[in-house]
Amino acid sequence: MVRSRQSWTIGSIILSIILIFLSLSVSDVHSQVSDTCNWFGSGSKIGNEVRSLYFKCSQGTIAWRRPKGTIRVHLKIGNGSKDFKGCLKVIGPIGNIQIFLESSKKLLPLINKENGRKIHCFASNSGSAAVYIEAGPTQSSVSTLNVQYDLQAVRRGFNSLDLWEECRPCSPEETLMAFCSSDFVAAGTISAMAQNTDEDRTELTIRSTRVLRQVSQVFTKKQKREIDSHSEVTYGALNVPLACGATEGPGEFIFMGHLRLGEARVVCAPRIEEWAVIVDKAKFEGTAQCNVEL
Repeated sequence: MVRSRQSWTIGSIILSIILIFLSLSVSDVHSQVSDTCNWFGSGSKIGNEVRSLYFKCSQGTIAWRRPKGTIRVHLKIGNGSKDFKGCLKVIGPIGNIQIFLESSKKLLPLINKENGRKIHCFASNSGSAAVYIEAGPTQSSVSTLNVQYDLQAVRRGFNSLDLWEECRPCSPEETLMAFCSSDFVAAGTISAMAQNTDEDRTELTIRSTRVLRQVSQVFTKKQKREIDSHSEVTYGALNVPLACGATEGPGEFIFMGHLRLGEARVVCAPRIEEWAVIVDKAKFEGTAQCNVEL
């Protein structure tokens, strides 16, 4: 009887140790969850070590609770080596946290409290890029840092056109490419414009006459209250960089662009008359890469 009781006691102790170990393991999994696209964690490693994260998706999210130390984020699209244009967006306050882009010689500042930018874009090097998020040795004043990233493969012949960095009109070739590859294409007029200095962008309210394509509800129907409560008009909210100095202009445009970091960004916006000339020439020369229309 004594031997049996002793055996049971030892077995209980071993079982308790296993349960405690499993409990700690599960707790650790819940506090730091990561995959090839996202990471949700807290704190940092002890000492001067840098935590490394590896992502292979075109979009993802980093949520860093109680930031402390440094995180190195390695970005690429899949297992290939295709170059891309990447963009980071900080959601909410950044506090004293700084974000850098790794280059061959030094770290280049991307986003911090001093420059006030919440979005910054960059180019990859040989199909990858590395970003450092530095909170410093002490606990940050920000309870949780939320960062979104978006990677867009560079299309051959498209010259990496991204109007978040380039404020210039699209060439006819770029306009045709944008029409075929954009997430949204719509004709319409600019009904309102507002400058958002905090987000470093100009917000355009577009009254659409025709929505030719959209992968998400960028343009939606709303009641036209000022004339007839039963009448509906299609509106969309689009964005261009604040530095581009966009101004309201009369006439009808055709807006083309992409959804990046939860925002509809304009890539090309020729006047409808200019688009008609581009379409006619493309059809005559047979250079259109998709079914272009007016």
